[in-house]
Amino acid sequence: MKKNIIHQYIEFILSNNFLAQKQISYLLIGRNFTLISLENKWWGIALTEHQHCCTQSHEQILFLKAFKRPTVQWLLEHLEQTPYFNSILCALANAWLQEQIDSKSVDFIEKDPVELIDLKGKVVTMVGYFQHYAHLFDDWELNWTVIEKDPQHVAPQHQHKIVLFDTDEWKKKIFHSDVNIITGSTVVNNTLEEIIHYVSPFAINVLTGLTAGGIPEVLAGYPIHFIAGSVVLSPKRTKKLTLLGAPGFAYFKLKALKKIVLTLR
Repeated sequence: MKKNIIHQYIEFILSNNFLAQKQISYLLIGRNFTLISLENKWWGIALTEHQHCCTQSHEQILFLKAFKRPTVQWLLEHLEQTPYFNSILCALANAWLQEQIDSKSVDFIEKDPVELIDLKGKVVTMVGYFQHYAHLFDDWELNWTVIEKDPQHVAPQHQHKIVLFDTDEWKKKIFHSDVNIITGSTVVNNTLEEIIHYVSPFAINVLTGLTAGGIPEVLAGYPIHFIAGSVVLSPKRTKKLTLLGAPGFAYFKLKALKKIVLTLR
């Protein structure tokens, strides 16, 4: 059986001595997002899985006091001490992506993947609600659906577009979809494999959002065509927004992050 993406991330990182021996210079587990830095040079951000978390939590303070600028390898060996395991690991993967971009080891573009796909007459499914895409798809009069766990995340005018994740209907919807816009949060909450299992072999799949970056070498093993993630432009602004528990769109609006797109196939 194929290992899930979290275990593949761990194996990749530990097998890469250059990455494994880098020092963790900063780690912040915010209410909405988790931020990490490698040697104050490369930064990564990911969804904080446990929404009850707060940046002053006793649990987090104890974990952060347990080390002082450890290596990536040390951190991975001790991650089980925190419930934020997946969030920290995904943020770490995104920091590695920034290093790969800075070293020109991977190519990227700054164009939204929906502009690269011919969507005319296509059936589109969002896994996770993205309001800017929803309005765009409405303007283009597309046949689209959103698969969501929590209807409260979806704007009132789009409630009729919801297919709940806890029903079998979503599996049929995504199988008959031509284009799937999948939130990177599925990596953090361990649902990516299940979703990918039901997509059509002919569909175009986009992994998108703050958490979407990850490790291209691992994601290339999945039927994902585009990664629409982000890199940190301003560590100072990103730190502040993470401490405040800001929503994802604020990072782009205040130019703390920059959107990037990688083409995998």
